[in-house]
Amino acid sequence: MSPVTNCVLSNNNLELHLSSNKLTGEVPDSLGHCQELQEIKIDQNLLTGNIPMSLGNMKSLSMINFSHNNLSGAIPTPLADLQFLTQLDLSYNNLKGEIPINGVFANATATGGFVEE
Repeated sequence: MSPVTNCVLSNNNLELHLSSNKLTGEVPDSLGHCQELQEIKIDQNLLTGNIPMSLGNMKSLSMINFSHNNLSGAIPTPLADLQFLTQLDLSYNNLKGEIPINGVFANATATGGFVEE
């Protein structure tokens, strides 16, 4: 288990704020097991890889900020099923593909800067 996931699970936190910590590596898929998390702020780090599909299992999430990293791939479509998600910032990454148009993305207003394949 990664240090990020240990931090969340051991303290029963509702929020995970690790912005500007020079974190490297990938966002662990096991983060999706933290069902009670409401906010994830891991912006302004050096994270790489894809956004885990498992985040779609986190039904309590209201905010995700992964901006200013080196994440790649597409936005996972399961994020559209997060009913409480009101803030999503994935800017300044290397994401590609289409922005999902269903679920919470149906009300999206700020979609600039996203690269389509």
